Amino acid sequence: MSALFCLLGAAWASAPAVVRHQAGIEPLLYETVAVTATEPAGGAALRAVVGAPPAGYLWGSRFVEVRGNGRPLARARPGDVRREGGGRYSVTPGGDVLFAPDGAADYTVRRPRHLSDPTVALAIAAFAAINAAAAALLVRGLRRSRVLGRLAVWVPLALAGSILAEIALEAVLPWAGTDLLGQKMAQLESDVDGYDAVFVGSSRVYRQLEPDTFDAVFTAAGLPMRSFNLGVPDMRMLEVLFLARWLLDADPARLELLVVDAESDPLFIREENLTTERIVRWHDARNFAAILREVRRTSATPAVALYRAARHAEPFVHHVAHLGRAVDRLGARLAPLPPEAPPEQRGFFAGDEEMVQSPSAAQRRELELFHGRLHDDLGRWRRDIERLAASRSAGALTDPFEIELFAELQGMAARRGVRVVFLLDARPEETPNLVWAAENGVVETLLRFDDPLRYAELYDPALRFDRHHVNRAGAGLYTAEVARRLVEMRRSTS
Repeated sequence: MSALFCLLGAAWASAPAVVRHQAGIEPLLYETVAVTATEPAGGAALRAVVGAPPAGYLWGSRFVEVRGNGRPLARARPGDVRREGGGRYSVTPGGDVLFAPDGAADYTVRRPRHLSDPTVALAIAAFAAINAAAAALLVRGLRRSRVLGRLAVWVPLALAGSILAEIALEAVLPWAGTDLLGQKMAQLESDVDGYDAVFVGSSRVYRQLEPDTFDAVFTAAGLPMRSFNLGVPDMRMLEVLFLARWLLDADPARLELLVVDAESDPLFIREENLTTERIVRWHDARNFAAILREVRRTSATPAVALYRAARHAEPFVHHVAHLGRAVDRLGARLAPLPPEAPPEQRGFFAGDEEMVQSPSAAQRRELELFHGRLHDDLGRWRRDIERLAASRSAGALTDPFEIELFAELQGMAARRGVRVVFLLDARPEETPNLVWAAENGVVETLLRFDDPLRYAELYDPALRFDRHHVNRAGAGLYTAEVARRLVEMRRSTS
């Protein structure tokens, strides 16, 4: 029996590494392929002919390495390999291996080794058999001790009680918290019946939509308006949906507009953020169920599906278990933190303001870096804008899951009599998925500012904070233009 439970422990200890390997996240095994043939790839570069990787190969180029006489060459960009040569190599996103010879006799490519389907099936069968055997021994022991009968009664009761407690706590405990978004939620919640419009989305909302300017344009047109900025950096559609449900469930008396600009790729989360207060907050049961459906539908292999689902399972468990939530609320009451954005700004904070006032030196350095990337390389910015002006984004379906989330938000808001307005701001890249949604009636209202000819002022570097955001002066102009477009729409439909 002790041997069986040792095997069980070893199986569970090794399972995460195997799953990560098969999901293409972090290799466990490598193989070395000899470079026996090459072809010219421009300049000093040669393309290694090592054969296509096996079907199901998922790893990124960062795990592939070129070696000469057993020593790794220097990794560089493809252009540098072609121009400078001298023992450099690069792996393109498409999987091409480029290298510049440095006089070595033998060159090899080291890359992750893919496990064959029969090997994976055998590992899964062995894992299941070990767990089944351990479970059988456990049940037999419980029967002999006459504990099983009592467990059959008390376990379902405890499970039912925990579910009821979770539902009650979900309704009672506020989701406003100590992070930036939590503080903004608390501020909005304190006067939820006092707003006609709420802006929801990423830093394109947080740093670019100014409530005072928005309200002034409506007031000048003879229309009452009071708005609130609920944007935070890197917000995506699943978080937008959670916030929309939270806001609409409060049944705000005056709310008539939801203005949305979210980042693409709804499932993206940085590894270090998985169990932060903000990520845990939006991993409710409805979002988690949607994630599981999408993971099952789009994963290439069962291992990929398992890994992707497990990443989101951790913050979901934290959410339903309310881990730390009551303690956070108590701590916030006993020692309230100063707000990260001044309350009088109703959630708005321009990038250049944040660079000056940010409490963290690391945050300031990051903002200065983003600011410098634009203003130190204006040539690249102008080339990007010229390219965008020559081929303005047309609709293309790139992410069906995001389309489903757009439709869910539209339906949810319509049932409450609230209009959803999506924004496509003055950005240097195309967003074909959102455009497709508007062209095909999934998104009812899309205001587009991705036209450098029509909105040249918003693309002027003097009004830009960085490549993706306008500065404070640009935010005023952009907000006023958004408000004017909405006033025109209001008048045309009244």
